[in-house]
Amino acid sequence: MLILVTVGCSVLVFGLIFLFIVKKKTKIHAIDAVVADNTLNFYHIFGHSMYMPDDSPSYEVYRHYVFNLSNYQFTAGDHQRGKGIDLNSPFVERSMETLSKKLGRTLSPAPNKAIKHPEIKVIHRDLNASDTEVMEKIPANAFVVTKLRENDMGLSKVRLEIYRNGIEIRKHEFRGWAEHDFRIYETPFSNQVLMIYSKGGINFGIALAVIDLTNGDFLFDQYITETKRNR
Repeated sequence: MLILVTVGCSVLVFGLIFLFIVKKKTKIHAIDAVVADNTLNFYHIFGHSMYMPDDSPSYEVYRHYVFNLSNYQFTAGDHQRGKGIDLNSPFVERSMETLSKKLGRTLSPAPNKAIKHPEIKVIHRDLNASDTEVMEKIPANAFVVTKLRENDMGLSKVRLEIYRNGIEIRKHEFRGWAEHDFRIYETPFSNQVLMIYSKGGINFGIALAVIDLTNGDFLFDQYITETKRNR
């Protein structure tokens, strides 16, 4: 009897923690667009958070951040509920004004400026894949994302292997969602790239990492949310 009560209490506590996390989290859960600014080292990140209330339909809140590569700072623009986002929308225009005031400079996005890395390819692999499939060969410059294992709740551990000129230079392992899109973007520095990816467990979110291509080190790695000193 005592065992049943203990187990029941544990399940209840876990359930309450889970509901608290789902309701309180404000991380971005999906990326809609990443656009460079005409100001060097500034990047606009548009994404949305997903909410699942108990007593009403789920909804999405769209968020706009600017990332400054010079000092690794995120600054939050506006956020608003919606069912999609257009970069020419009044919301984006309004958010640009908010950010320009916050940063003390006029921001001007350059949506036609290509920033996705032209050489590095992202390859997804699953250790449980059947041999009915042919594994994609690793090109000279690649980020190989492998889902290592998954528990009953669908949470997985991810391995990231970084290849440069046909040589594996670094390997990282972390909690995350291998199925989510890993995006690699160029920076003004030839030996650095931005990687946007999904990490964490139940309270997962989209993170941005600055990676040194000479050794594969993470120079910066943080969930996309406003840097504390800017709040």
